[in-house]
Amino acid sequence: MTQQTPLNVTGPLITKTLPKQVVAAKKTYGFCGSRLDALSVANGVLQNDCFIDVLNIIPHCIFLLFSVPILIIWSKSVIGTKKVKTWVHFRVHAFRWVVTLFLIGVNLMEIAEGLTSDAHDPDSVNYHVFIPPCAALIGSVMSITYYHNVEIWNSPGFLLILLGYWSAAFVLRVFKLISLYRNNMDFTDLRLDLTWVVTVVYGILIFVEMDVLRVQKYAFFQEPCPVHSPEELAYLKYIQPYVSFLSKITFWWITDLIRKGFRHVIELHNLGKLPMTEKSTYNYKKIWISFENNKQSKLRLGLKPSLLVSMFKASWPAIIWSGCLRLTADLLAFIGPWWIEDILNYCNEFSQPIGSTSRHHNATSRVVSVTRRSLEDDVGAVYSIYNGSSTTTTAATTAIKTTVAALLPLQDKKDNLNVSVTEFFSNGYILITLVFVLMLLQYSLMEYHFFILIREGMRMKAAIQVMIYSKVQQLSTQALSHGRITETEIMNHVTLECNNLMIIYSFLHYFWAIPLQIVVGFIVVFLKLGSSAVVGFFIIAVHTCMHIATARHLFRLQGSIMNLSERRVKKVKQLIKGIKQIKLNAWEKCFSRLVCKDRKKEMKLLYRIAYLKSIIEFLVTSAPLLSTAATFLYYHISKETVLTPGQVFSVAATFQVMCYPFYFLCVIYISLLNAKSSSRELTSFLQSSQICQHPSAFFTKCHQTSNVQKDAELSFSMSRLRSVVQSAKSMFCCIDCKNKLDTLMKYDVKTNQLSMAFHNGAMRGSISSVESSPPLGHTPNHSRQNSGASVLDILDPAFRRPSFSQHSITSENDTYIAERRGFHYRRRNTNGNLSITEDEGETAEAAPTLEHRLALDITDASFSTDLSDESSCLKDINIKIPLGKMTIITGPSGSGKSTLLSAMLGEMVLDSGVMEWNRACTLAYCSQPPWLMNATVQENILFGQPYNYRKYKKVLHAVSLNTDLTLWPAKDRTEVGDQGILLTEGQKQRISLARALYSSANTIIMDDPFSKIEHHLGRNVFEEAVVRSMIRRKRTVILVSPQIPHIYNAYQIIVVNRHQIKCQGRLKDIKRADPDLYESWRRVLKDNKRSSLAERQDIDHELDKHRRTSFDHISEPVHKLSIQSNLGIPISRQVSQMSVMTENSLEDDGLEEDDLLPLDDYTTETCFEQDNEEEESPSLKLDLRDLGSISTGMCFEFLKLCSSSLVLLLVLLLLCKHTLIVTSDLWLANWMYSKHSVHYEIHQNNSITSPKHTPVNHTYYIGLYMVICLSCVAVTVLTGLLLKFTTVRGADRLHQKMLHYLTSLPVIHFESTPPATILNTFSADSRIVDQILPTTIELLLRFLLQAIIVLVICSIAMPYFVLATVPIIILFYLLFKFYRPSIRQLNRLQNLTKLPLFNHFSEILSGLRTIRAYRVQYWFTGYVTHAINVFNVVFLYIHAVNRWLAIRLDFLGCLILLLASLGSLAFSIQNEENGTLVGLCMLNVLMMPIYVNMIARHATELENNITSLERVVEYACETPPSVDPPDCIEVPESWPDVGDIEFQHIALNYDPEQSPVVMDATFTIKDAEKVAFCGHAGSGRSSLILSLFKMIHVHEGKILINYQDISVVPSQVLRSRLSIVPHDPIMFDGTVRFNLDPEGIYKDPEIWEALNAVQMKSTVQELPHKLETVVLHEGKEFTIGQRQLFCFARAYMRDSKIVIVEQEHTNDDALMEETIQDLIRTVFRDSTVLVTLHHLTHLNDYDRVMVLDQGRIVEFDKASELLMNENSMLAALVRESQLKRPNKVVITIS
Repeated sequence: MTQQTPLNVTGPLITKTLPKQVVAAKKTYGFCGSRLDALSVANGVLQNDCFIDVLNIIPHCIFLLFSVPILIIWSKSVIGTKKVKTWVHFRVHAFRWVVTLFLIGVNLMEIAEGLTSDAHDPDSVNYHVFIPPCAALIGSVMSITYYHNVEIWNSPGFLLILLGYWSAAFVLRVFKLISLYRNNMDFTDLRLDLTWVVTVVYGILIFVEMDVLRVQKYAFFQEPCPVHSPEELAYLKYIQPYVSFLSKITFWWITDLIRKGFRHVIELHNLGKLPMTEKSTYNYKKIWISFENNKQSKLRLGLKPSLLVSMFKASWPAIIWSGCLRLTADLLAFIGPWWIEDILNYCNEFSQPIGSTSRHHNATSRVVSVTRRSLEDDVGAVYSIYNGSSTTTTAATTAIKTTVAALLPLQDKKDNLNVSVTEFFSNGYILITLVFVLMLLQYSLMEYHFFILIREGMRMKAAIQVMIYSKVQQLSTQALSHGRITETEIMNHVTLECNNLMIIYSFLHYFWAIPLQIVVGFIVVFLKLGSSAVVGFFIIAVHTCMHIATARHLFRLQGSIMNLSERRVKKVKQLIKGIKQIKLNAWEKCFSRLVCKDRKKEMKLLYRIAYLKSIIEFLVTSAPLLSTAATFLYYHISKETVLTPGQVFSVAATFQVMCYPFYFLCVIYISLLNAKSSSRELTSFLQSSQICQHPSAFFTKCHQTSNVQKDAELSFSMSRLRSVVQSAKSMFCCIDCKNKLDTLMKYDVKTNQLSMAFHNGAMRGSISSVESSPPLGHTPNHSRQNSGASVLDILDPAFRRPSFSQHSITSENDTYIAERRGFHYRRRNTNGNLSITEDEGETAEAAPTLEHRLALDITDASFSTDLSDESSCLKDINIKIPLGKMTIITGPSGSGKSTLLSAMLGEMVLDSGVMEWNRACTLAYCSQPPWLMNATVQENILFGQPYNYRKYKKVLHAVSLNTDLTLWPAKDRTEVGDQGILLTEGQKQRISLARALYSSANTIIMDDPFSKIEHHLGRNVFEEAVVRSMIRRKRTVILVSPQIPHIYNAYQIIVVNRHQIKCQGRLKDIKRADPDLYESWRRVLKDNKRSSLAERQDIDHELDKHRRTSFDHISEPVHKLSIQSNLGIPISRQVSQMSVMTENSLEDDGLEEDDLLPLDDYTTETCFEQDNEEEESPSLKLDLRDLGSISTGMCFEFLKLCSSSLVLLLVLLLLCKHTLIVTSDLWLANWMYSKHSVHYEIHQNNSITSPKHTPVNHTYYIGLYMVICLSCVAVTVLTGLLLKFTTVRGADRLHQKMLHYLTSLPVIHFESTPPATILNTFSADSRIVDQILPTTIELLLRFLLQAIIVLVICSIAMPYFVLATVPIIILFYLLFKFYRPSIRQLNRLQNLTKLPLFNHFSEILSGLRTIRAYRVQYWFTGYVTHAINVFNVVFLYIHAVNRWLAIRLDFLGCLILLLASLGSLAFSIQNEENGTLVGLCMLNVLMMPIYVNMIARHATELENNITSLERVVEYACETPPSVDPPDCIEVPESWPDVGDIEFQHIALNYDPEQSPVVMDATFTIKDAEKVAFCGHAGSGRSSLILSLFKMIHVHEGKILINYQDISVVPSQVLRSRLSIVPHDPIMFDGTVRFNLDPEGIYKDPEIWEALNAVQMKSTVQELPHKLETVVLHEGKEFTIGQRQLFCFARAYMRDSKIVIVEQEHTNDDALMEETIQDLIRTVFRDSTVLVTLHHLTHLNDYDRVMVLDQGRIVEFDKASELLMNENSMLAALVRESQLKRPNKVVITIS
């Protein structure tokens, strides 16, 4: 007998249905099902719904017949096979895509409705209910594919096919609507609703096609309006703005780059250029206008402007658009939790027998489309077959008919197949599919929202960086040099502050989205559980408040730790900069203790931060658990009803969604506080005081952009400028401060006039512009509170500032700076301007000048360094500089010579008086010290000028650079390094002089350019460069020089003393004004003339080498400017469109505007292309860690330092934590399963009794659930604390080892390694290891283990899910593997482009005065904006690649959700189980997209952070080198007792593999002997001295001190017993006491005694706090001589028997020299004193003199003996010194 099974007729998806033989016998397969009159139209066409369905297939088939061949033919054509980039977007492109994608979704719902309806008919398959929707779906997909290709072809005529298709489909859909109404359908039927939606969508698409036709007129019109492809698309590779809507949403456009990165290496030229909308200058205009508007509006209200508000106003469209996307995504996030209850209710219907009350209720509540008649007629036969009997039982038949009558209400209105809306949306399978689709939409919107916001943040960051540079151009260099605004502060603005403002964009919408999510979640829970939701809401509110309070405290601690970190890094920086002095004095341990002291304070804060982060982790973990458990507990106590599984899992999932933002709440709040702080700092900086522009600021040359870029890039019309110049030609813009007339150049936009507005209103004048053109640029109101002119004033004078009210509000304290210079402009070969030629003997044309042919006239002027200064630095200045003559400014050291030059250059504030520059003057400037770009030698000389071979050749000869070029590896294309670090001081000065000489300027200002040049070169350079190339060619020369022989060539002499003009005029005027000074000069000039005649032959013989040198070393002109990054990659930047090498003329005709390089011509392809020849130039090594994967060995080293036992305990706690999380979910499921377990008794006669419910102790389940949750929270806290404390402990140990290794390195390591590289390890890398790395590891482990938990729970609920787990993991791995190479290479490029950007800023800050003098602000502005743009190119690609991976991982997580939910539902229904396991799966799998995304994100971040860890571990775990042998001996405390020194055949070298620098040095120095070491540069003097301190490798021989071989004496002991006075002593930041006694071993009386002995006691007593006075800026407030006296004081306190003194190179203070010589004679008379002389002064004070040449000792005897021999080398050195410093050489020959 066949087993009886209950009949299931309650749903469209029948799990246990009728016997197969019955179904097979009854089912038919006609298109319209079993209807006999399927295609009959006897009752009317519209009455036959099947016939109408057939008609609706026709337009889709016809469209396919037309579109498919067109696509195939085009794709096979020659053009179609090419990869085109000619996309255009027709009108309403995005709207069409959205509507079509919505149509595709509706078509899918139609198919689902058709299949569901067909399942209601057991007799036949009704193809007509799902085949037409399938055809419509294919047509919709083909339509958007066809449209996309039409856009690519830019052939809108093909759109007529789409217009016809939509029209036909629309008409037939209308017919179907009528047919459905005639068949008695209403809006409760889903088919009617879907048909209405599709009809409306078709109508919308028709209107879209008609609108495109109306606008473009591509058909039926005589004059079409085609859409052209953007011109910039031809050279762009970042094509995001121009791709299709779907490609934008899914980031498909970036796939080609990721594929390239997977197969090859991505280089900068692969990334292309930025689109116009992403460029820094384009966005700078927007934020500048917004900031000016905000500043004016706040000024009227008496408030301070806000840069943050200005940013938001400038980017409001992107903010609003992304906010709409975020709002939609956040609302969609609650649909899944809401539908969980419906899905579980659907599942529960199949877990109970038919006889149960609840099942009967659920079944009758659903409308089942099975006709009553067919069931009643066939039920008897069905029952007989089902029971294996041919006879029917009347009682059974009657019972079944009664059941059917109860289940199926009579259908009086309709007898067709249809599904109601309620039935469709109560189907579990349909709901899961809809959740899947809506989650795809949710995460797509969320990712694109992030893309928009982060991109907008990047735009604003770039714009603000340009604003900062614009402000920097207007800052006083005196204020910068005096520390009022430090370079560090400006670099912090560029990096840290700008980055904080960018980050806030990422979290911008969280500030309203988090409250919204909490409110929406509360509403959902309230609708589910009623008032119990208040409990959960209260707990979440408390957690939120605690989270914010903790975040605020964490923010304060992070600020404190940042200050401590800066202090520590500053001390490390001092240690690195003064490492030579530290090692020479054996202070390594002392300075290490100072660093460790700050590190200990930092560690205390780090532990507190770790504690706070653990609290935050507790809040994040406990919020969903405690709120869920408390809500259930309160509901159980207050309600009589019992919780259902649907309610439990739906509420738990809702709390999970509500609490997810808690992961980021702390970061969001801290980001807000950082952004507000940064906004205040930047706003204050942008409003800080400034000086007037350079004299040439009104007429700054700029460029013209191409047609593609002219609307967005900074352009400048030279013709408009000339017209205004001609109109204002007679005006000189001078200001008479005596009459208090402050002039302000002002342009009135309404009247189109350029006016001269005087402050006191006494006079007004105007100059009408010749053309009706925009103004030159708003000349800044030079007030103390005004932000002044911007970059737009320099680069885009045609750009108009925003129009404000004519009655603008100004502060009462605002005053105009009483400074204005003459118009400054040069043109090509026009009358009225100087034209400089390069042929020898050719004179310049006459030019109109001021009265008496003056270049500069300063009358009764006083200058100060800053606007806030009340006292003037220069007073009563009256100077008249003649045109075409040389004026020399001289005076003692510190008298104010360089300050006077700064005033002339406009770098100081004119407090009173008048300063007038001739408008014909163009300037060149040689600074002291010389400023060089980090570029090639050639580029430093050209400085943006066009290349002229003959002119360039003459300049090299004039400055004697030919021999130097032959020695450099890449000749004149050799990189000079950062600030010319690879060159000598003399080479730097000669290159700086060559730049001025090569320039077209007719006025040359030089600040002591010969101070560091060797005399035999300096004399020749002066004659060739200054006398022949400047003076004889009628160039105006203003030279600061202490060298008296230069006065012979001067037309005018200005003597400065104590910041005032002592006397000036011709030499005869000086004679009348100061006879004593004139007499001293006369003697010097007379001696100089006699010595010059005697030495001329020798000097000329030496200089013949330079004159005879060929010019084969001169390279071809380079069209780019190479930038040597700290990582060693020569990154090039284009500087000018250099003309082709020509020999036709040597005239420097000036530059036309077309000769200047537009900003957009800084192409990535050319700027970052590496030249093969450049690879030969000296460069630093690239950190190869950026190219490959991470090293596991370094990670294990770090784990060892963290303690292996703690790491093991941490792993166990992590496993315990996540085991408790799994247990909580499983316990919740067990509770729900037990509560709904129902037992039925089935008797032998198959009768069913009423169900028996097993009593459930809900208090037990809830109580234990609370215990599990609390245990999980407690373990979470312990895990977080242990993880953070363990990693912080390891970081501390790493720092200690790293510091020890650093102080053990030899000095040569610091000379060959850039300081920035070492500082980066102690700052950025250490910060990552201290703070970021622990958090990254914790988040990665958290999300990884949570993802594993999800997979485990799904596998428990549905064992077959294990089969799907393996492919999912493989797919995730392949995606991540495909992504990793590209992101790693892009991160490498980001590091390479970031360093040049910051180096550019630092470089420009140090050379600001030179840049202004040469009037190349526009060039360096383009220079900076280009560097910003290049960095942003890489940043945008990184951002896009991250979004590419994120959205695909989101889709993968949604796929897991779909598979797990559908599988668990089917598994539960098949096994007749309740929905507990389904709810458990959905509760966990809903967050799976987030988990997989976070795993990939934090894994990538960990890889980047591990790179920093590797650098730190590499420093910490290396074995420190040692200069001491293992068999060192201990020497007595009193050693050395005497100062005897003996060298025995010594050979010295800096590297064992290099040749010796000193060879066979053998000599003996007796105790208390005074010995001078002389010789040319590089002769070996310093090397010989350093060997006494074991600072240089002894290749051969021995050195004995007090008869003891120093090789076996510990280096620390040896150096502590000797004393040295270096030639460039530096003082460390700290007190005067600390600089005298860093180790703190001497008492105050001893210190004062030492200061008195070295004659510094009075100087220190005059300080504000005496010994406790803080020394800043490396002691620059003291002179070099005073700093050397401090070193003498340390030697005095040490009571050293051996003292080494290095003479300062350029010390011109005779009094200080006498003081030092007196100390050597008296205070250190009992000590052995070794002095290295650079200037041969006071030779009679030394017992013996040693002369070295090329590493060998050539002479060693008394000075008198050596000088008696005129052929001796010492005599030759003395004669050279007399030529250079004739009044300083003091020699007594006995």
